[in-house]
Amino acid sequence: MSVSNAGAGTLTGSISIESSSAGIFTLIPRQIDLSLAAGASKTFTVQFKPKRKRTSYTGAVIITSNDPDEATVEIPLTGTGM
Repeated sequence: MSVSNAGAGTLTGSISIESSSAGIFTLIPRQIDLSLAAGASKTFTVQFKPKRKRTSYTGAVIITSNDPDEATVEIPLTGTGM
């Protein structure tokens, strides 16, 4: 996944994971603090490590920033253990 700054100023904030099951979805790198100059982007990975087969999991990537139009963006995550 990636976050881009299409604005004219510096985009600051953070990226985190919310999930009802700890450790199922993980950010790589684990801690992501944003400081993106205009036109810059940041790439990150979300790893899925289910604990049980045939079990569905949900979570979300939460991006919080100083963007005046979208201060918080939530990207839903779903996965099923194989």
